[in-house]
Amino acid sequence: MYKYRIENILLNDGTEIKPGPLTIIVGPNNCGKSRILKDIKSITSDQNPNSIIVKELDYSLPDSVDDLVESYKIKTFNDANNNLHIRTLSSNLVSPHSVHVGVDWKQNCSNWLNQKNSNTKKNFSHWFGSFFVSLFETEDRLRIIKESDSSERGVTGNLLQAFYNEGVSGVLPVC
Repeated sequence: MYKYRIENILLNDGTEIKPGPLTIIVGPNNCGKSRILKDIKSITSDQNPNSIIVKELDYSLPDSVDDLVESYKIKTFNDANNNLHIRTLSSNLVSPHSVHVGVDWKQNCSNWLNQKNSNTKKNFSHWFGSFFVSLFETEDRLRIIKESDSSERGVTGNLLQAFYNEGVSGVLPVC
């Protein structure tokens, strides 16, 4: 079973971080802690990342599309124009995020996973990065604890709805 994992982070100054189950970044104000997190989110979620402090980041890829879909229960949906998308929450876990994938998405994904070249991680980041990496800015942390509107049945619109849909109980977001 596939498990997404950030395996190595190389900073521009040569510092190398091998994250464990819990990795804490500490330092004085304005030394780049938040920027590192923004860089990680950009590299792992954007097709064309904008990184300032993080030079390289390595993360695990699935062996196959089926392994990815089974491990993370990835489902497709058709929009109003009958275009096929995959959907998850946005990286701040406040709003939905969808990526147009097309009807041959599994074959296309298999092709670039098998190529294992520079485009493999770019495509994976664009299509699936928001499934795995979240970044909570101060405003985001405050927003997710506010009361939320109901959403369309079967559509997860925010973090609290995701907890509810997954059957998580006794979890309260804390700022």
